Amino acid sequence: TCAPDEFVVFDANCQFEISDYSGFATASDNCANTITITQSPAAGVFVSGPSAVTLTAEDENGNTASCDFMIIPDDQTAPTITCPVDQQVSLNSSCAYLLLDYTSMATAADNCGTATVTQDVLVGTVVTAATTIMLTATDDNGNTEACSFDVIPEDNTPPTVTCPGDQLVEFDQNCQFELPDYKQQLVANDNCLNVSIVQDPDEGTIITTQTTVTMTVTDGNGN
Repeated sequence: TCAPDEFVVFDANCQFEISDYSGFATASDNCANTITITQSPAAGVFVSGPSAVTLTAEDENGNTASCDFMIIPDDQTAPTITCPVDQQVSLNSSCAYLLLDYTSMATAADNCGTATVTQDVLVGTVVTAATTIMLTATDDNGNTEACSFDVIPEDNTPPTVTCPGDQLVEFDQNCQFELPDYKQQLVANDNCLNVSIVQDPDEGTIITTQTTVTMTVTDGNGN
């Protein structure tokens, strides 16, 4: 009499090494002779799917009887997955970033074949700040493993600025001119709408000759 079917787990190579099951059989003989039990396939053979094992009992007179049971391997090993490093990206002209499909950037493997990689945040999702993306590898038997990385948007776009035209002005009675604040005459724009303006020379500076005024517009990210 054989043991019941044996449910086993595949190894890292999607194989199972058959054990010696002869001790699991129950054998008896009418003449109480010595009974030898042999196994096919033999212990140590690797199988990659359900396999029948036959145990044969033989007495001293060459009489034999056999029984069978199944070895049923199951894949319970999760796939492996490695995510890309954190992604430094640039905000667009609307101060936003549209998430890409990052599944192809993952490295995934499975002991029993291939693994399918999925992404938790939808492709095309608009983000304006650092966002964590989780990638999950799933094998054909439903085993999963996940990893994550960050998408970090940065504002790398300089603001735009248009200066007023050259200013023809008149000296005062001291043959001098005091520079006014020209900031209000600028046309400045930025994709993330956060700018500061510096005038050089500054408002209130006294000049006595033709002078170039430089206006510098800086956004909140240092562009």
